Amino acid sequence: MIFSNIKKKKAFFFSLSHSQIRLQRQDDLHNVLKAYAHYNPAVGYCQGMGRLVGMMLMRMPAEDTFWLLVATIEEYMVGYFTPTLSQVRIDSMVFEQLLADHDPKLAQHLVIIDQFQF
Repeated sequence: MIFSNIKKKKAFFFSLSHSQIRLQRQDDLHNVLKAYAHYNPAVGYCQGMGRLVGMMLMRMPAEDTFWLLVATIEEYMVGYFTPTLSQVRIDSMVFEQLLADHDPKLAQHLVIIDQFQF
């Protein structure tokens, strides 16, 4: 299942690139995500990794991207790419509280429109 999700993400992310470069970058994206899933099976692949890796691949080769991904997840985004998304949930609650404190009208508007989302 992880690898089918990775394949879907790579097709979406590189849909606007030139064909030859796109094919190589799609392979790089797939390979980096697959390598990370093997490197850290406790995390595997999580939603959002494809976009992060895609942005990195725009600036550096695949091997450098892999190691930057490792460092980013292990040092700067601890808890973001986990099955429970624990840090994302914590940061969302902090943001909601800050928004309510600093712009209550906007915070209330977002609560109202969120009730109508499916």
